[in-house]
Amino acid sequence: MAHEPSAVERAYFVIGQWMGGGCIDIWRVEKAPSDPTERSRLHDEYSEDAEDAFGSVEIVYATSEDTAAERARQEARETSERIQREVPRAPGTQQPFENPYPSIPLARTRPPTIPSGRPTTRTAPPTRKDSP
Repeated sequence: MAHEPSAVERAYFVIGQWMGGGCIDIWRVEKAPSDPTERSRLHDEYSEDAEDAFGSVEIVYATSEDTAAERARQEARETSERIQREVPRAPGTQQPFENPYPSIPLARTRPPTIPSGRPTTRTAPPTRKDSP
């Protein structure tokens, strides 16, 4: 459902990343320029930067930065609910855009172990002493 701005609301850039399932990780909220040309130019510039970090920039009309952030979260929830209603799925399959890997392994802080349980320290294949 699109929100129609009122006379007291203004445009804000809400910059962040949609995490799926109606969640949005908001990185920054700031007032957008009132001039449509400048707003469009700045939106394009911010969008390009956000895309490099797998994010996006939305223009939200609100009375404050906090209200803009909350409105963006609400719009993300509504979009997720609409997608879940509209995208058919077979029984037993995961939700659309649901993360299939809920736990991402932590970075290794020590060398991997080989089946014997001893740490592996070799980084290059062994060399033959009788090679030229």
